[in-house]
Amino acid sequence: MVAVASVLALAATAMAAAPVGKYFDNYIFIVMENEDAINVLRNSEYASLLKSGVEFTDYHGTVHPSQPNYWSTIAQSTFRGLKQGNYSINGKTVGAEITGDNGDNMYDIDGSKMIADSLEAAGLSWGIYSENYPGNATVCYTDDGSGTGPLITFEGVNSTSVGAKNREYKRKHNPFMSFTSINQNVDRCTKHVFSEKDWAAAVKADSFPDYVYFVPNQVDDSHDWPGDAAPIVANDPTPMAGIDYSAQWLAKFLVDLNNSAYLNSRRTLVHITFDENDIAYSLHYSSIGAVNSTCLDLVNNCPGDKTNNQVYGVLLGSAVSCYEGTTIDGKYDHNSIVATLNDNWGLPSLGNSDSYSAAAWPLKNCPVQYQYQAPAATALYSAGVKPFAALAVAVVAALLF
Repeated sequence: MVAVASVLALAATAMAAAPVGKYFDNYIFIVMENEDAINVLRNSEYASLLKSGVEFTDYHGTVHPSQPNYWSTIAQSTFRGLKQGNYSINGKTVGAEITGDNGDNMYDIDGSKMIADSLEAAGLSWGIYSENYPGNATVCYTDDGSGTGPLITFEGVNSTSVGAKNREYKRKHNPFMSFTSINQNVDRCTKHVFSEKDWAAAVKADSFPDYVYFVPNQVDDSHDWPGDAAPIVANDPTPMAGIDYSAQWLAKFLVDLNNSAYLNSRRTLVHITFDENDIAYSLHYSSIGAVNSTCLDLVNNCPGDKTNNQVYGVLLGSAVSCYEGTTIDGKYDHNSIVATLNDNWGLPSLGNSDSYSAAAWPLKNCPVQYQYQAPAATALYSAGVKPFAALAVAVVAALLF
């Protein structure tokens, strides 16, 4: 059963006690998977969003493989060297040190703070929404994954994911579930860890937490598509199938945000990025020795990857409506997310930072009229509030019809 009551309770708590942000009132984070920025920008939808938002020109993942990047987005750390971490092998929990190479294993991080702790202490509501997450209002699902991969091979999807078990939802892409304060606390987990069904309920009720972390499944986020084994050539078209598919998903997702009276009446910041790039994997796993030798150390952002794990990043929403079409040119990575949230809401430092770019983004305060004016998108402009995805509406029509 969809936890509608939990969604509404989160919003009610925020309205009663939440501090006023310096630059935004709501933060919505959407994370995609494993694509190089240069390829993402070849897609017209992703490229067009830069014109209606603020582009990061030098934004990076923190490491390889995936999971430590997700940890960075909520805890400012890849937790490299953590010795109290546990992970599961064939259902048996064993102790281990997080070295980096084993970063995608199932860990139970104990005693470390993450952004949810700060948000709750400040009276701010939060929720993570993962597509195909099988938990619900009474069940905290802590296993590695769930959901069967596509039963047919539609154009572009990696054959290894077709019909494979545990392919849609992956715990490694749900960073909150790595912390014992979530995965060993059923009440806290079920109140904050949701599925796409709960998101649909939030959209219908037009009621959202102050902080939203949204994780598409492994098809919608471009993960289970060609890329890792793609040939190393300039402007290689192979990765575009997954990027184009994720763009269609994203366009539809943004339309729901654009139609929200609640979000459009507030300073809402929508942040879209990818967890890590893909070229490093192509280098590391290349069958060509001369190519492979440039990236023997995949974890530490291999020297052969001249972009140093650069990924696409853009900010959308009414919170940036007064400077849309501009850029943020400084060097940032996922650790800067928590720094920015701390700066905006006056939250304390987590004390976990291990990156060069744990600085807050240089945002501006865009005045927003705190009253929804009309359901028509054109009326939103007259109210001084830019809909997040005016372009996305047209793109959806172009892509899907």
